Amino acid sequence: MDQAWLAHGCDEQPLRRESLDAFYRDPVWVLNGMFIEQDAESMAHRRVFASVLASCKSRRILDVGGGFGTLARLLNKVSPESFVDLLEPYPTQCMKKLCEEFSRIKFVSSFERNRYDALVCTDVLEHVQDPLVLLRSMVASVVPGGYLLIANCFEPVIACHLPSTFHLRYSFDACCSRMGLRRLSCDELPYGAFYQKVEEVDLSNALLESLLRRSQRWYPLRCWSERWLSPVALRMMKAWREPMHYPRALFRRLR
Repeated sequence: MDQAWLAHGCDEQPLRRESLDAFYRDPVWVLNGMFIEQDAESMAHRRVFASVLASCKSRRILDVGGGFGTLARLLNKVSPESFVDLLEPYPTQCMKKLCEEFSRIKFVSSFERNRYDALVCTDVLEHVQDPLVLLRSMVASVVPGGYLLIANCFEPVIACHLPSTFHLRYSFDACCSRMGLRRLSCDELPYGAFYQKVEEVDLSNALLESLLRRSQRWYPLRCWSERWLSPVALRMMKAWREPMHYPRALFRRLR
């Protein structure tokens, strides 16, 4: 996948929209979808996502960036009374063919305000240049009281995770809160977070830009704190709970 990223010139700055479009239309994404459906861990994660969403008993669900359609098809099986809309900007013929037999799966090309009872978006926001703009549209598409299952990886795992999104690793929950979401406890999730839309909030572009700038401004300090202060705090907590832990460790080293 990193080779495809480089082949389409996505390493050049500034990153061009046409390069991104070419990359996300590359056949490597078909291979990625095939791998996911053969990988036990990846499928286990998606089965949990489908189970959590099915427990909401939602009538209409939107899958944003549905990729290969794997999760949508799983949802259709575990929640046959639900209608699943797929909003995938780069749908492949293979994906469409796999979803054909599921009459309750439909492809859509845009968001509709207050239409869905639940929304799922996994491993998408770290790929887009304006993640908060997309998040605002996602939240607006869910009815008040509805649910959002969002999983992100704002980390440099692969080249197509955009560094411009990494600051959200620390501020994403706060941004969700400003958009009217409340994070719910959900121990079943392998990663990601489960939210409920508790109020209708229409953030202006100016407020959205303010959230973005604040998150970016605090990002270096939070990185520094995570690297240097958090380990010290953990060691102090260990020493407080187990006063003899470090003296014993030092004694073992001296021996």
